[in-house]
Amino acid sequence: MTVGYSKNERHFEAHRSSVDFRPSSNLIEVEIGPTDWKKSDRYLGESCAWFEVTHLADAGTSECLTPDGVALKVEFSSWLGPDESYTAVELKRRPVELKEMIPPAELIDPSSWGFTVSD
Repeated sequence: MTVGYSKNERHFEAHRSSVDFRPSSNLIEVEIGPTDWKKSDRYLGESCAWFEVTHLADAGTSECLTPDGVALKVEFSSWLGPDESYTAVELKRRPVELKEMIPPAELIDPSSWGFTVSD
């Protein structure tokens, strides 16, 4: 799950991996990643390698990943608006319970996004 929010925007995305991967039939949404850029960096004293993880017709995402897959820097680009970049400010490795990964209720409550839900 990915949750992003700022004063003006909110973003919530949830994906579930499938063992039986089948590419999308919609060519605009087909991803071409991850592609190793053969470039490395260091953030928070950790080394990471750059990968293009998604590349769509009008946007893309690249991440600097540690050897165990932690994204230390994520960059989003799109011709529709300004590019965005997020850099980790702290990194802790420990066992995590699923309930810790669920975003706060106010971020996933449809009414906080301006939607009404009827039973």
